[in-house]
Amino acid sequence: GIQPLFSRDLTLLKEQEDKKSGKKGYFSVVLPSKIVKELIGFTYVNRWENGKINDEYFSLNTSQIPKQVLDVSKYNYMAMLSSYSKNNKVAGDVGEIDGVKYRFEVDSSHHEFVIFQNNEVLTKISLQEFLNNILVMRSEEGKNEFLREELKVEHKDENINFALWFSHISGKRGKDNKYLISYINATFLFSL
Repeated sequence: GIQPLFSRDLTLLKEQEDKKSGKKGYFSVVLPSKIVKELIGFTYVNRWENGKINDEYFSLNTSQIPKQVLDVSKYNYMAMLSSYSKNNKVAGDVGEIDGVKYRFEVDSSHHEFVIFQNNEVLTKISLQEFLNNILVMRSEEGKNEFLREELKVEHKDENINFALWFSHISGKRGKDNKYLISYINATFLFSL
């Protein structure tokens, strides 16, 4: 490794970093790149902590600390949704229930989340307000990692009751200054 190039023991540096940060055990992670950059004389800045938010692209994640449990008590079904954009649409199968097929689509041109039941629209909701709100929070607070509750969309109508819990959502700003979703990874809880 790199260690022989430095007069200080990297293991001891990690222990010192642990003491400074107050983190221990599983959450105690000091990146070797951080230690090496500091030994060379550079200041290490995490890419999400540099104070600059890219307005053209976004990539939002739920925080894994602390671990969070979803309340599923008011829903009958759960599906994991994960898809990349193809032809301006993020789409995929939800699954089949009693012979009825369900699929989802995020239509970037209309900024809508659509649920289909046997190829007929079951329900659709706009994601534009959700995106605008979370991206304003991102700009004001300079973060890309959110609590699970902050990346949740809920909807209820006569056909379906659902909660969409994003663990990751990314995209870019379109020509009309509205954000287009290019990838989602989410837990979809629903009742029919």
